[in-house]
Amino acid sequence: MRLALLSFWHVHAADYARESLLHPDVDLALIWDEHPERGRVEAGARDIRFESDLDVVLSDPSIDGVVVTSATTVHASLILAAARAGKHIFAEKVIATTFRESLEIVNAVESARVTMMIALTRTTDPSAIRALEIVHTGEIGTPTSARVRLAHDGALPTPDRADGWLPNRFFRVDESGGGSLIDLGAHPLYLTRLFLGMPARVTTAFGDFTGRGADDNAAVLFHYANGAIGVAETGFVNRGRGFLFEISGTEGSVAYDDTARELWLHRRRGDSIQIDLPQQGPTPFEQWVSAVQSGASTQSNLNLALDLSALAEAATQSAAKGRTIHLDDIVRSAKS
Repeated sequence: MRLALLSFWHVHAADYARESLLHPDVDLALIWDEHPERGRVEAGARDIRFESDLDVVLSDPSIDGVVVTSATTVHASLILAAARAGKHIFAEKVIATTFRESLEIVNAVESARVTMMIALTRTTDPSAIRALEIVHTGEIGTPTSARVRLAHDGALPTPDRADGWLPNRFFRVDESGGGSLIDLGAHPLYLTRLFLGMPARVTTAFGDFTGRGADDNAAVLFHYANGAIGVAETGFVNRGRGFLFEISGTEGSVAYDDTARELWLHRRRGDSIQIDLPQQGPTPFEQWVSAVQSGASTQSNLNLALDLSALAEAATQSAAKGRTIHLDDIVRSAKS
């Protein structure tokens, strides 16, 4: 499977380039970048051909698929162009900055009969997989609340970088589509959705601690019709624990802290047990390659990615308007 990697805008582009180079069934043949100088440097570091003309990349019949790690606001144009060219697509989250655009992209990909997968990497985390199994088997009863937190300190000063290790482009809304929520916060959003389901409404608080004009601190409250509540937290200004979650129910709770890398089940009768975690399974990239090879469906991934787009748009609207946003309004508007 011959691939082209489209852009090193996102910090995870290097990760997918490495996965491509290590995968026995993949040949990373080309690199394109909207900033040719950056692209040439990255291509040269890996001894891979750089191509400055996107049309040349997409019209190359030897290229089977593309990895899209561009600025988020460019996702739509790149993915649609790749789909029209008949290329399979692996893309960094989110699909696009609005649910309407994301729905149009998924429909276009399906019409083109190509295989697309979005990098929802925390869905393959052993702790999340096991916790979701526990919720689905009813071991904690009916879920009543969930809190999911994923944050890092990328915007805080380091000894050699006063503005932090995260590239400044992540704060340029015309490129990133937002700030911490639409990028790192995507993971708590879709994990909360997995644990509790799709909420009826969301309310968001944004913080701009470093004053760069985009949120670097965010919390989203999920409201459910049955009274359950979810909290998805993220940020680029957090030096505490990076990843944790807790799901509570009528019969107990299940909690994970990445510091200790332990998953615990606490039951109503008072006992607590540590849960064995499964081995790390295939990454989203490996799953995508396998799906392309076998013709397997990636619909469950795309459905969750669409829900993520709706949640991210609703959360962003809530912060901008200072009020709660109904998810039905986002979906209805996109489909009208």
